[in-house]
Amino acid sequence: MNKILSLGAMLTIAAGATFINSSCSSNDAPTYDPSAEKTASYQDNFVKTFGNIDPKNDWGFGQDIPCAPKPTKGANTNNNEWGGYVEVPDPLTEAQIATVTNWFTRHQNPQGIAINWSDFFVQQVSSTEYGKNHMNYLTCGTAEDHINNFNGGDGSLIGPVCYWQDPNNENNRLYRTDKIQFMVNSSTECFGYHESRGTFNQQYNDKYVIIPGSMIDSSVAGMYFVGFDYNSSKGPNSPENIDADGYYNDWIVKITPGLYTPKGQRIMCEDLGTTADFDFNDIVVDVYNDRRGYPGNNGAAATIVTVRAAGGTLPATVAGKDIHELFGVSTKDMVNTGIKTAPVAIFRIPQVINAKDIKIMVGNDDGTWELKTATGAAPQKIVVPSTTRWNKEYKSIVLSYPDFNNYVNDADAYEQWYKNIADNNELY
Repeated sequence: MNKILSLGAMLTIAAGATFINSSCSSNDAPTYDPSAEKTASYQDNFVKTFGNIDPKNDWGFGQDIPCAPKPTKGANTNNNEWGGYVEVPDPLTEAQIATVTNWFTRHQNPQGIAINWSDFFVQQVSSTEYGKNHMNYLTCGTAEDHINNFNGGDGSLIGPVCYWQDPNNENNRLYRTDKIQFMVNSSTECFGYHESRGTFNQQYNDKYVIIPGSMIDSSVAGMYFVGFDYNSSKGPNSPENIDADGYYNDWIVKITPGLYTPKGQRIMCEDLGTTADFDFNDIVVDVYNDRRGYPGNNGAAATIVTVRAAGGTLPATVAGKDIHELFGVSTKDMVNTGIKTAPVAIFRIPQVINAKDIKIMVGNDDGTWELKTATGAAPQKIVVPSTTRWNKEYKSIVLSYPDFNNYVNDADAYEQWYKNIADNNELY
């Protein structure tokens, strides 16, 4: 059967959002400078709220984007180093494996979702006898990147896998063994496998479905699973043919976004749609540099862009990509700020050294403008460590981070303002 992708499942993820096919927007679109109106109003309201701005305050843009340690293409097999720079998912428990497997076994023709990740983990869940005996060479993306160590309906046990590393002591690490692989500069656009039984030894890239854990059970909420439905052809009308039965349980794997949280940077933005709310959650983006390349050029360095939240309702793009379309929601939907939820989006672009040079564009009926931040002026975007949580909707940043006000006035003394949290309930 063909891959199933429907509005219904995306409604489950986006809680009522409208599904929109992804596309890219140009950074070269006509723009206008809103400084005469919006920027002036924003500057005035910012000073009224927080007081005079330290003329030396660069809002975190004084440091370049951190960079990953070693280059690798496709499957990143440096598993003994992962925990030093990316969040490695824990192994599934036996109970979780049973819950997921039972769900796929009971639900015929489930409605799946689309996910946009260039960097992600793959973990083994389970497989049927068909999967174990006749499904091999698990692949992802239209380029059919081989997910190393995943063959024969199973993943190979690898280790040691570094699941965690003390940022202040690289020798203090947590190791485990697991059936897991980390894919970089790859794609979740599609998944496939090689079918070894049939006469034609076919490669299938349309016999899968992606199911969010929230559709399965609360014990696996926030996770995502890829299930495959096996079929086999010995030839036209052959009595030995095995037809797909609509149950995507023949090979099940878990996929997890590659979040470069331990060492990345987070850009939190005000889109100037409202010039006095100061929640800095209108656009939330993580950035991290990598030597592993980007689509179309694997030999050059890349910047990994992870779109985490869209608290604004104006059309907006990051590095040319429409953020609401990446989430699969309409422009008017607020995503991952406490109202509606959707999977993050991860993509790669040619390397950018400083986060201020990543174009973040916003528009309305009057035109399009770029969000900018100048030293000593009211910031339209700020940079913090990617471990920093952003505000829920309609919550001022100073209510959750009381030192932000002091940081505005004295950047040196309160450089780590994000470490003083007054109310976790204000944060997403």
